[in-house]
Amino acid sequence: MMARIVDLYDFIKRYPFTADVSLIRLAVTDTTLPANQGIWELQRANGQVTLNRVSTELTGTADIKLSIQQLTTALFGSQSLRRAYLHGQLTGDLNAIDRLDASLVKTRPALIDYF
Repeated sequence: MMARIVDLYDFIKRYPFTADVSLIRLAVTDTTLPANQGIWELQRANGQVTLNRVSTELTGTADIKLSIQQLTTALFGSQSLRRAYLHGQLTGDLNAIDRLDASLVKTRPALIDYF
């Protein structure tokens, strides 16, 4: 099964985070959809998610640098951000990676088809 985040802003605003997240800056690379690419500030406090793109360039300071594909696998529960970090698939501050990881849904996606 394949998954793709088409509108990062809308997806994150609707995502069912399991815990609050102190401010994290994400540098997201998306060569297919420029609207997703850039540096984003993500925070969830008291159940309210805030996501702001602070730059369309990837040259600013970020806590986590990853592709939209890696972010998709983490948000869909397919692979943790820590595991992706340990496999060299993303870079950043391990503390920030663990903080964000702790707030993500861990249930792996399933495509159940009955005939």
